[in-house]
Amino acid sequence: MPEHIPNITITTLENGNQRLEDENYSANAIIDLHPIQIRLLAERVGLISVEPPCAEDKPTVAEQARDIDRLKRNMLRVREYAMRLQREFATGADWEHADLSFEMGRINALVDLLDMAVDDFADDYTACEPDRNPTAPEPAKRTACTPSPSAPVAPMQLELEG
Repeated sequence: MPEHIPNITITTLENGNQRLEDENYSANAIIDLHPIQIRLLAERVGLISVEPPCAEDKPTVAEQARDIDRLKRNMLRVREYAMRLQREFATGADWEHADLSFEMGRINALVDLLDMAVDDFADDYTACEPDRNPTAPEPAKRTACTPSPSAPVAPMQLELEG
């Protein structure tokens, strides 16, 4: 249903546009406006706010930078612990009585994935936190019987006499 403002008729068209028609103008002036054009006019006149309503919920650039820095530190810390696990498992595990090559392979894969994840920013980080467990015992020293981590460990074969 058209609305009437003195000398102007406003009609909603099927495509959602608004048609403004000045019937008193000698050539019958017609203007079709898209809803975005109407919003722009309303913003310029000051009828509606230009900022989106949820702008205050967005973090600032400084907050985003702080969060990214925290995530980098946490990723590098996880990598450090994985490398420590790799080193301690290679030197302190009971390689003489068990085939731990599968477990060592999983640890190596974890360290490789973490190396790949932190490759872009690993050089920017230096560990500044002291070890949280300074009284932990040192891992067992390697003996002559313990194979080196890079040497393949052959599975032990048990022979049963029957």
